[in-house]
Amino acid sequence: MMITEPEMSSSPQYRGLCGVLASLDLTQPESIVVIKPEIKALLDSFSELDWDLFVHMAKAEGVAPLTHFALSRSTYKAPEAVSQKLSLEYYKSAAFNQMILEEMGKVVQTLTEANVSVGVLKGAALAITIYPDPALRPMTDLDLLVKIEDFEKAKGLILSMGYHETIPEITKGFNRFAGYHSQLNKSDNPSIKIELHWSLVAGENDVRSPSAGWFWQNIYWGGCPVHYGISIAKLQMLSKEALLLYLAGHLILQHGKAASRIIWFYDIALIIKSWKSELNWYILFEEADKLGYLPVLRFVIEKINTEFEVHFPINEIPKGKFISNYRTEFLVNLLWKGKSGRLINALSRLIATRGWKKLYLLIGYFFPDVNYMQWRYRFQNRWQVIYYYPLRWIQMFIKGMRTIVERWV
Repeated sequence: MMITEPEMSSSPQYRGLCGVLASLDLTQPESIVVIKPEIKALLDSFSELDWDLFVHMAKAEGVAPLTHFALSRSTYKAPEAVSQKLSLEYYKSAAFNQMILEEMGKVVQTLTEANVSVGVLKGAALAITIYPDPALRPMTDLDLLVKIEDFEKAKGLILSMGYHETIPEITKGFNRFAGYHSQLNKSDNPSIKIELHWSLVAGENDVRSPSAGWFWQNIYWGGCPVHYGISIAKLQMLSKEALLLYLAGHLILQHGKAASRIIWFYDIALIIKSWKSELNWYILFEEADKLGYLPVLRFVIEKINTEFEVHFPINEIPKGKFISNYRTEFLVNLLWKGKSGRLINALSRLIATRGWKKLYLLIGYFFPDVNYMQWRYRFQNRWQVIYYYPLRWIQMFIKGMRTIVERWV
């Protein structure tokens, strides 16, 4: 079974964004950005509405600061209004990232002083390592990982710093069974959010998730640039190989096409460009094989090659690798081929859940706790839940039928 390339957006804005980003080499951030003639011609053909859609897509896909950086260092002159809007997004990202990185320092230091091991994931880890300027990597939250046995202690410490839990459990114990993180928002500044993980990609009963000890076996102490205002000198991060695999799994298996963003593909492309000579390709493929991530790695390689012209060093692939993991290939096709959405993501979770534990997952989907129902549907009196359960089932049925028609009929 071969993985089918996802249906790529054919919009000129999407092609324009990817073309501009493909011209950018952040390993040499001071160099002049040379945009290909065909991309220049495409941008020249844009109307005012096209440019508005271009900026809107850049913001939605998390690449507005990068696009500003690329265009400001190229010989191509975008309309002044476009340049101003992209510049504004860059400075907004700079201000927010400064704030959230400072908060990260405080939180990590608090946990460390309480003897809680904590690892920094995703945007925060990337912004202070492979990006020459943290503002180029917009963040919406802070992702931290703790050991499962330390989770309640860590959550309590963060709550004591003025945070609150925002999303109630679907059913009691559901998060530990099928989830992988809790979301905590700062009460006096709701824009600061922490996703506190005890697992990666999926829950501990999900085949997509690495084992609980995988992160801690692939960790190193990374230097933290203090001039960004972070209050600690060292952070625990994934090794280069493990980081690449985790980001690929997070994008392809956790979020799927429905929730994917250009910035997540660009992160992986930048890792390969920046660390090509430092990555241990043999370890990368061995770990991918153990995790069942070889189809995921292949999919990502093909995508970043197509979109950003970042070529994977194919000679480094050990002989015999890329042998199929058919369950993972099926999940990749399910999440990326054809119509996608929340229902497809829920179906992928059900398929990936081990054995009889699928039943527990179904019970959670169909009969959530009253607190969750009240949060989800915003009704005032708890007794009203008797009306909202049938509403939930009807909505699920309608969405299911619509997805079946749009995807398979």
